[in-house]
Amino acid sequence: MAGRDSCKTRTVVHIANIDISPNTGMGRVAYHWRKAFIRKGYNFVHIGTSHAAIKINRRLFPYLALIRLCRMDQKPTIILVHEPCAGIFALFFRDVVLFSHGIERRAREISQTRITLIDRLLIPLSPIWQADMGWRFSKLQMVLNSDDRKYAMTHYRKKAHDILFYRNGVNEIIDMSKSEPKSSSYVPAVSSPVPSFRLLFLGSWLKRKGIDQIVDVSVELYNRNVAFEWVLAGTGANSETVMADFPRHLQKKVVVVPSFSLKDEASFYHCCDLFILPSIFEGQPLALLQAMANSLCCIATDSCGQADLIHHGLNGFLFKPGDYLALADLIQRLSADPTLRLSIGRNAQSSVKNRSWESIADEIVAEIEEHLTSANSQQD
Repeated sequence: MAGRDSCKTRTVVHIANIDISPNTGMGRVAYHWRKAFIRKGYNFVHIGTSHAAIKINRRLFPYLALIRLCRMDQKPTIILVHEPCAGIFALFFRDVVLFSHGIERRAREISQTRITLIDRLLIPLSPIWQADMGWRFSKLQMVLNSDDRKYAMTHYRKKAHDILFYRNGVNEIIDMSKSEPKSSSYVPAVSSPVPSFRLLFLGSWLKRKGIDQIVDVSVELYNRNVAFEWVLAGTGANSETVMADFPRHLQKKVVVVPSFSLKDEASFYHCCDLFILPSIFEGQPLALLQAMANSLCCIATDSCGQADLIHHGLNGFLFKPGDYLALADLIQRLSADPTLRLSIGRNAQSSVKNRSWESIADEIVAEIEEHLTSANSQQD
């Protein structure tokens, strides 16, 4: 382990079916982990999307990554592997750390996703098998929220002290006080004497993100004569695809931004009045953290990482997943009370202070080292 390898080069291998980039969710987390490990003196090797020919079948990724790992000249000190490809590594290597951005089996149960025929017939190619084996045999498991930890303790029979509860960080806050009010390079400035009340959703346009509730609450707000406008950013899906989910008479109230650069992210928080996250399943949402850090009043579902971050009525608001009427009530209330929005936004920012990526990532590296050193000492 790290303590015994202190006199020679230590190598951490990070395995996940992603590219490391500050412009994506998982990519941003890995980007800062890499910097933290390098600061600590490690050689950091990432095996990801660009290193494996996965276009034929994404299920082959763990095995292609395994081949690449076995061909490496350096012997890894630590193997950090994403949960849905962890099993094969946990079975054959010692210091394997499984990290989860939301427990795979729990996600399927919540979304009621059926196990496919391929999962049943070709078990080693199943992400669920990889996840289950990873949870069973890895040296350390890392989760992002209290719901996942409880699930791991119940379903995988893990003890709380054996699961590392890690945190995500926030980007440096950009001072946009000199910008035009509610301006964004992607969202036109409002020239009407009665400004639109802008609702921000920042995330992929997926069912698990609660997009059905976005559509339903839009219809409800329209019927209540509540003035609003949606800014849907980072959807991945193009404008035509997203607009097709809305009734025709509401499409004029929707602005879709399929993708944007990291330097422009802050402009969305600046130009909107409320951040909405109706997800039924998350790990610890980076967009929510960043919205809170930018003093934006937030409404999110009472589950997963959202419930860990938001204390209802103090630094944000929570509603039951799927309850679009409760969401409509909160939006209607807050649209009429800018003072409350400002107060909640300030509390939100205060509650996520001291979450710089540098400090958070350094904290994670130190905790991984401590846990593995302790575990190896007990085995020896």
